[in-house]
Amino acid sequence: MEKMTALLRIVAHPNSSKETIGLKDGCVHVWVRAAAHEGKANEAICALLAELLHIPKSRITITRGASGKQKRLEVQGMLTEDVFTALFGQQ
Repeated sequence: MEKMTALLRIVAHPNSSKETIGLKDGCVHVWVRAAAHEGKANEAICALLAELLHIPKSRITITRGASGKQKRLEVQGMLTEDVFTALFGQQ
């Protein structure tokens, strides 16, 4: 059986006044309160997505851009379209 892995393009917005997500031009924009210092914003992004997807944080991995605003994430055990449906409803 083939492993399911969702691939997401993320734009990070650290130091936000709220924690939320949005969708623009095929990228998931993630606003988190945590500062972009010592990986705190990355941890907050993974935690927020895990909470919204109802999965453990361990299933979310930043594969590219850990130190930048633009990131690539993998979500193990889900298809990309299922992640978008779970986060944003029917598109």
